[in-house]
Amino acid sequence: MERSEPTARPPSPPRRYPARLGLLLVALVTGIALVATSLASFAGARAASAAIAETSAEALMRSVRRELLIAGEDELATTAATLLEELADQ
Repeated sequence: MERSEPTARPPSPPRRYPARLGLLLVALVTGIALVATSLASFAGARAASAAIAETSAEALMRSVRRELLIAGEDELATTAATLLEELADQ
């Protein structure tokens, strides 16, 4: 009887699961940070836009009031009509 040699197992590949898991976690954390930063920037831009619009509206109201006070009651209707025509495109 011949003795059979035990079959050799091929070497198992090194376990790279922790490294792959670490890379996945880093990618997820980076993605979450990027989305959070984008949302914060968007909210800041909206707030700045609203503040600029409010300031512009207040300046416009002051300008209209000043023009109406300067015009007096005699020219009030014509001055108001002129202001409305000038501001129609805004």
